[in-house]
Amino acid sequence: MADKEQIALQDLADDEWIIFAKRLQPAVHAAIMDTAQAEGISPKCTHDMMTAEHAVHLVSESLGVAILPGLSSMFRGGHVIARPLSNPSLSFETYLIMRADNDSRLVNSFARRTCFHS
Repeated sequence: MADKEQIALQDLADDEWIIFAKRLQPAVHAAIMDTAQAEGISPKCTHDMMTAEHAVHLVSESLGVAILPGLSSMFRGGHVIARPLSNPSLSFETYLIMRADNDSRLVNSFARRTCFHS
């Protein structure tokens, strides 16, 4: 699947899944599992991850495929590659909330890179 530009959740039906622990990211966890159920997919096994770095480690140990928001579609790390999922129900809007009077150069630089990066 590394050659595909986008992956559908159905493409991962036979794989073990690595997803955020429900207690850490309940909305993301629920969206993934609800979408799977709606598509008639019952994952063989799910492993909890804590961070994106943890996910990369678990994938590199051949424990399954990781499903997580927020990585570049062209991410590569050693023997690990990331591709976007094509399922529209797994698209998340992300908001940054900050004080309007915050004039910190660091915070404003972070906001510009994170929120307005195209």
